[in-house]
Amino acid sequence: MRAMALTLCGVMVLVSGCGNPERDKLERGVRFAKRTLEEVNRNPLASVSFSSQAELGGSLVTYLAANVPDNPSMLPRFDNDEPSTNWTVVLSWASETNVLIQGFGTDLTKPLVTATAYVNPLPVR
Repeated sequence: MRAMALTLCGVMVLVSGCGNPERDKLERGVRFAKRTLEEVNRNPLASVSFSSQAELGGSLVTYLAANVPDNPSMLPRFDNDEPSTNWTVVLSWASETNVLIQGFGTDLTKPLVTATAYVNPLPVR
């Protein structure tokens, strides 16, 4: 692999000659899930939507599905609790307020990418 560093507008950027499109998609999916779930903490509309999904029996994946951007082909498959196939992002509750986000490649026993999203506790009604 050949890499080159460029400076664009004062920011150093690493450009790589060969990448793994599946891994890039997986990492993009993990970032999307983290950002979307943490938006629940900042955006009242997102919080209401998340609460509604939970009240209707929805899962973390159904909440993400309701917030998919215009080009869903740029994101990998999302599953709850365990991967069903290669190149999947798995979402599971690590605690009452933390969601574990794991991106699995070809080895479904060991994630390639891991992140945690903090989600404010839902109000009790």
